Amino acid sequence: MTTTVIDLIRHGEPEGGQMFRGSKD
Repeated sequence: MTTTVIDLIRHGEPEGGQMFRGSKD
């Protein structure tokens, strides 16, 4: 899911932001 990473950097916290944050934390 490379799109999620790009979206996170572009928007900051998209719909998948919580999932990405939880996975990173």
